[in-house]
Amino acid sequence: MLPEMATQLSPAPEPAPGSLGAQVETAAPRVTLRNSFAHPFDSAMAAARTCYSAHLIGPEEITEKQRVMIGSGTYFGGHHTVYQHAHFEFGLENVSRQFVWSFLHAHPFYNSEQQSQRYVRLDRALAYVPPEGPGFGAGERAIYERAVARASGFSSAVSSR
Repeated sequence: MLPEMATQLSPAPEPAPGSLGAQVETAAPRVTLRNSFAHPFDSAMAAARTCYSAHLIGPEEITEKQRVMIGSGTYFGGHHTVYQHAHFEFGLENVSRQFVWSFLHAHPFYNSEQQSQRYVRLDRALAYVPPEGPGFGAGERAIYERAVARASGFSSAVSSR
């Protein structure tokens, strides 16, 4: 079972007659650090040292001089794969699939798992809707709400079969 998303009711003014109103919730994007190495840079430097060592190097063996020399040598030498050994796991909430696809997936060391659009029913749209301002006003919000309404109607028709 997935944890509930942290959301709040939309800060937009009262919904216009015929709009989705409370069917759309919005909240600011939220990032949570879920897991990490205690010493990620030292783990990366230990991985680099292990390539030239007869034994497995642990992060506790890395010295300040090695951090500087191996760190700059591998980075400026283009040997970036050692940095894949420093892992961080983040939970992302209230971000769009477009953001994940166009921005995060552009990073060579990024991997993700996403909530299934096929197996998780969308009863209520949970999305970040920006406050009104330049480039996003009442007209743009109305377009968004109509799209959600159309998608919700399709979703209900499919799930009732």
